[in-house]
Order: sequence, then C-alpha cells, then structure tokens
Amino acid sequence: AVVSTQSTGDKAFEKDERRIDLGCIRNVDCSIIQILDKSDNVAFYRFEGSAWHKQDIEGSLFVFSRSVSPFYGFVILNRRSLSDNVIELLLKGLEFQRSGLYLLYKTKQQTSLDVGIRSIWFENEGACVRISNLLNRLMRMKKGENVSMITKMQDLPEDEKLVRKKPDSPPKAPAQKKTCERTQGGGGGGGRVGKKSGKKG
Repeated sequence: AVVSTQSTGDKAFEKDERRIDLGCIRNVDCSIIQILDKSDNVAFYRFEGSAWHKQDIEGSLFVFSRSVSPFYGFVILNRRSLSDNVIELLLKGLEFQRSGLYLLYKTKQQTSLDVGIRSIWFENEGACVRISNLLNRLMRMKKGENVSMITKMQDLPEDEKLVRKKPDSPPKAPAQKKTCERTQGGGGGGGRVGKKSGKKG
C-alpha cells in the first residue's frame, strides 16, 4: 500500500492556515472568496520621478478571486504596518512584466511624478514566475480570450512568455531578507490602503 508522506495533522494545519490567510485578506476586501496562490516574502517599490523608491511594505502576497467585479486581484499584507497594505484589482490596461526576481506592472494611477510603474521583489524566483504566469493568464481571461478557469497553480505553464514592453531596469534587491510573519489585519481600497473596503476606488 502507498503511504502518504503528509500526515493528517499536517493536512489539518494547512487547512487552518488557508482559513486564517483568507480571513486576513478579507479584512482588506470583504468580497474576496478564494486564494488562488500566495508568496510568503515580497517587497514593494514605486518608480517615481526618474528612480525606484523602496516602500516600507514587506510581507505576504496573495492572488485572489472576488464575488463581484473586478473578479480578480492581488494584495500584499504588510508586516510592517497593519494599515498600510497594497491591493490591486485586475482592471483593464494593467500590464505585467517579469524580470528575474521582480514582477513589474503599470497602472493608470499616474501623476507628474508618479508614472504608475510598480515593482514587487520576490525572495524566490520560482514564486515570481508562478505569480507572473497566473496574473497574466487572469488578464487574458478578462480580455475574453479562450483561457480556462484557474483552479490549481500547477495548471499554469512554466514557459509562458510575457509580451509587454519591458520598463526601466528593476530596483536593487533589499539588503536584508526577512522570513514571513503572520499579519493579523489590513486595509482595503485601491493601491496602498488603510480602511476596510469591498471595491477599489
């Protein structure tokens, strides 16, 4: 008989962890219904003026689905501040580009100093590839292309290519890597958020 390498206790722990994670990100957006994937240790940058600026935002990233439109998005739960998280809903015009350990994207939230370019640093390149593939696939679903519903992260092709124009070179990696810590609360809204909200403003 084949013996499972994962004990019942381990499976119960993982189930409890998923439930706690879902509860945490629902504090940011109460319309979230499912976590599609996660990465435990990321850092957030903005491109402002003519240079990258590291924000005081580090923590776990979750890609999620929602019960209302827009139906997909991602959030970074900031371990440094319970009220300063990052949330992006997958809206029309959002572009993603992977470069090594960085996932760069461009939003329409632009000003004279802020051109709307963001970067997320991942501790693990495999996680960066996986999250990048997932977000690009979800964006193609939004555009109405013939892409099946995401159910398992293992379904994503590892060699999926990004076709968007690459922005300026990504920032330098954080000087010190930190292990993931549980974030017990969060905010909601668009971009960096403070108070609870169900939809991006």
